Amino acid sequence: MAAQDVTAMLRDMAQAFELQAQSGEAARTAEGQATTVRLDGDTMRTVASIICAQADEMDVQLIAIAGQHPFG
Repeated sequence: MAAQDVTAMLRDMAQAFELQAQSGEAARTAEGQATTVRLDGDTMRTVASIICAQADEMDVQLIAIAGQHPFG
């Protein structure tokens, strides 16, 4: 899996948590089924923020690695 696909996936997950926080619905599985876990909006927004920060940090690290090891 390409690194940019991983960071994109993390950002998609963060967006899903943010949207669920706004809607007040139960969390959903990848298959679209509601889970038994219910998190309050503040918790979901915090999780979304942490996931997005992880994606940002991965991007920074990947750019640094790419700069050290130019391809082609």
